[in-house]
Amino acid sequence: MGNPSGKESPSTYTWTTQLSEGGLYIPTEEFFLQINKLEVIFQKYNKTGLKTAKEYIENLLNHTKEIEINAQVKKLFFTPHQRANISSI
Repeated sequence: MGNPSGKESPSTYTWTTQLSEGGLYIPTEEFFLQINKLEVIFQKYNKTGLKTAKEYIENLLNHTKEIEINAQVKKLFFTPHQRANISSI
């Protein structure tokens, strides 16, 4: 999912590098691409309004089987999205 900070070249130096004292992992470009795919699925699934089904997260996870990220990461992505949308209603 990422690489330890402090090992990047000067051309990839970011604010994460600035904040880290060598203990943070910097997400790879591929990870960001996978996260963007999760966002597209979330938006598509909720385009007509936030779904409130009992199995909401499980339904979203079923739509993400082709995305190569750990299921726990997917849950961590979708759960705050759901809560943020509910609180804005």
